[in-house]
Amino acid sequence: MTTYLEKDKPENHDHLENDRQDYEKRYGVDRRQRSIPPLRFLVFGGRRRKVRREEDMNGIVIMDYYSQSLFVVIIGILCLSLTDAVMTLHLIGHGAKEINPVMAYFLDKGIVVFITAKYIMTSVAVVIILLIKNTYLPRTRVRSKNLFTFAIVCFSVVIIWEILLVLMLMART
Repeated sequence: MTTYLEKDKPENHDHLENDRQDYEKRYGVDRRQRSIPPLRFLVFGGRRRKVRREEDMNGIVIMDYYSQSLFVVIIGILCLSLTDAVMTLHLIGHGAKEINPVMAYFLDKGIVVFITAKYIMTSVAVVIILLIKNTYLPRTRVRSKNLFTFAIVCFSVVIIWEILLVLMLMART
């Protein structure tokens, strides 16, 4: 796709020859139109670490590089999800019932299916949040990346509740 920027095209004056050469350099394919980075950036890493343009703040921008702290947060969410699955299975083994109908369906299919489904659903949600992390939530001034913190808090509260239930089970026996 060739991009023509008429407003940026210098007029035909001799003293603006440098400006015209700069325009010629920008003339051609707009690299920013590609939504998925080249494979070499995904394998070896790229340079895009954050959104720089104001107009890109409201769209989905795929980064080449993500921070190590974000990686730790994502691994934390996935570990909390698996911990929740294991503790749920422990509680179900002691007479509890799964009240989430979606997860109850997978639990009826088997333990491996239950854990796999929970992990896949959490992973897909994390990837979606990662893709939209630079946007604002609709009708709010809240950044989507704050959903990572929300997920950690929710999983932590659930796990604390499950720990309390396990302690109550132990106190009864």
